[in-house]
Amino acid sequence: MTRSERLVSCKQCKNRYLDFNKGLLCNLTGKEADFEGECQDFEQDVSNTYIRKPKEAIRPNTNRALWAQYLIWAILGFSLFSLLSSYLQYDLLLKVQEGFYVSEHELTNNDLREGVVGIITIVLYVTSVILFIRWFRRAY
Repeated sequence: MTRSERLVSCKQCKNRYLDFNKGLLCNLTGKEADFEGECQDFEQDVSNTYIRKPKEAIRPNTNRALWAQYLIWAILGFSLFSLLSSYLQYDLLLKVQEGFYVSEHELTNNDLREGVVGIITIVLYVTSVILFIRWFRRAY
């Protein structure tokens, strides 16, 4: 029996210890494994860190990718609406500058519209960042 074949058993034994100069040794005898067949002092180590655990299956990431894409498209669409809203504000400011009468109601509605557009834009960006990071983390 070769040393590497013995070490397979020793890696699963509770009576092992690692000497950095000599390698894996028996804690009872203080020597390298020299048994033939089976070790008489073998005790299965349940909390064995040497036993390799099976790898987890890769979880699907398509749903997260789709949500991230949908939100990016929503930001693009809402940016067009924001552009229209900014143009309306610009038009209103030109009217004020040229001396046309602008009611208090129009000014209040413009401020309210721009505020809502700003809040929705921030919410969309923060949500898209979170979804993108969640997608990227699983993809990585």
